[in-house]
Formats: sequence, structure tokens, C-alpha cells
Amino acid sequence: MTLDAAELRDLTGRLLNAWDAEGHPTQISQPRARSGKKITTTDVARMECVIGLTRHVHETARAIDVLLSSGHSNPAVPLVRLVYECALTATWLVQSENDDGVKAFMHEYTRQQKSLQSTLEREMTGTFRDRSVDVADTDMSAYLGSADNVRRFDLICEDLAPGGSDAYVYYRVLSSLSHAGVPVVDLYFSPPQAGEVMPPPRQQPDTALDSAFLQFLTNAAMVWSGRAVSYLSKNLSYRRTLRNAATQLEITSEIALSDVYRKRHAATRRKKREAASR
Repeated sequence: MTLDAAELRDLTGRLLNAWDAEGHPTQISQPRARSGKKITTTDVARMECVIGLTRHVHETARAIDVLLSSGHSNPAVPLVRLVYECALTATWLVQSENDDGVKAFMHEYTRQQKSLQSTLEREMTGTFRDRSVDVADTDMSAYLGSADNVRRFDLICEDLAPGGSDAYVYYRVLSSLSHAGVPVVDLYFSPPQAGEVMPPPRQQPDTALDSAFLQFLTNAAMVWSGRAVSYLSKNLSYRRTLRNAATQLEITSEIALSDVYRKRHAATRRKKREAASR
């Protein structure tokens, strides 16, 4: 990465302006994976998920930029983790075959809703128990049988190229500083002196990750998620903007499905053919 901190922040502003001016799709068509096929209600759900995730990437990028420009890089880390996850998920969803991707996405949502309902039903407080019946979208039956799994983000990373374990490492590093744990505690204490037991508190918190790196990942997330939407909108001008930004960031804007994904789906299709021929 050759861009310095000021250039990265300038690129953040340009990507946000491009999204505001051209990114929001006004006309939507099928992505390449579904080209020529009639738009179904499942297609609409996929499009809604891709666009919604991408909008959240850009809205959150504004907050990240405020934090980083004010010198608050540590509080920005969980937000960078969020935009990174949203961007790669949108990239994966828009290219997914048939209905498997969006079915897996909705299955995970309904699984979490069902889990929430079960938790409320076990609560000692009557008010919580009474509200359990109001939890919406708890029926997972319509989303069973997908060849995909979004419960584990490492599997989404494995389904992308470039991606795989390298992409997941970034997520793990960001996650370690986004939850209550030792890495967060260590930000506020220095190593103890020889012979001392109690580590001295830092006057200022340690900086976990360089702000330029966080700005870089935020920009990359806007490129990848914006590219996912461009598969639906076919806006060539916006696509060129994203490709130019990717060149500056020294990344690819064209993340594709990996051989891992394609082999799994080929195996699933083969099993279905074999079952049908019996």
C-alpha cells in the first residue's frame, strides 16, 4: 500500500461522494450469476440484502472517518470489522448460485430469531416471557437445504478468491479488539517492570492498529460492496470509479467465487442427480 494517511482519507471522501452521486441503484437487473432469468421474490430478497449491506458499509464508513480523523482509532476497530464483514458478505451473496446464498443468509437470521425467542421463554421476568410470542421470523423451514453456510464467516472467506484464510486473518485480528477480552485490557496497561507484579496503567491507551490500515480496510470495504451493487445496477461510470480506487489501494475490485465454492456446489448438484436417478 503506497497511499499515506492523508491520501487514504481523501479517497474515503471520494468514495463516499461517488456512492451518494452514483452508487444508489435506480434501476436493478439480475447479476451475472442469474443473467437472463426472470426476477423472482428470492432474487428481490437477494438484491435487498446486497444493497442494504452496502448502504450500511457506507453509512458506517462516515462514522469511522470521524473517529479516525479525531485520533480515536481504537473505538473505530469494531466498526471497521463490521464494514469488512458486510462488504465480503455482499460480494458473496450477489454472485451466489441459485437460491443457496440468500437461503443460507435468511436461515441464519431466523435461527437467531428463534434463539432469541427461546431465551425469552426461559426468562424469570414475566414481561420478557410474555414478549417471546412477539419475536418475528422464527420459522426456519423455508430456508433449509442450502449448500451454503453463513453462520461461520471463515466459510464465506473460503468461498471467495482472493480471500480464503488470508481474508479471515484480518477479520480475526479485528474481532480480537471488538470483544471484551485480554487484547482490549492490554491497551490500557504497560508491561510490568522486572520484579513488579502489577502492570502500570498507560497515561494514554496503546494504539492497537494503525489508523492508516483501518482507513485502508474501510476504503477496500466500500470498493468491494460498491462493486457488488454495481453487478445489479450496471452503472459503468460508478464501476470505473471503483476500479480506479482499487488500483490506488493496490487491491482487486473483482473478488470472485473460489474453487472451494464451485467444487462444493458441483458436488451438491451431483448428489441431487444421483438421488433423482434412483
